[in-house]
Amino acid sequence: MMPEMTTLAFCNNLLWSLYGHLKDDPYMMIPNGIGTTLCAIQLFLIVYYGRKSASALPVAVVGGGGGGATAAGMSSDAVPMAEIP
Repeated sequence: MMPEMTTLAFCNNLLWSLYGHLKDDPYMMIPNGIGTTLCAIQLFLIVYYGRKSASALPVAVVGGGGGGATAAGMSSDAVPMAEIP
């Protein structure tokens, strides 16, 4: 998830948890309290680890054929091992 979506989900869960607490409704408090906790953990992980740029990802070369360089500076037969959306 993007940090913006996680932040909005955290705020949404927190507000619904507070509303459930005001109404003394455990069916609102418990699920939204769990959601608030999970969003807080996800926000912590996003802040702690951050996001890697696409240039920092490892690249695997498939096949041994010559293949020339492309505009991006990678071999034409290079395949990214992971992609960031």
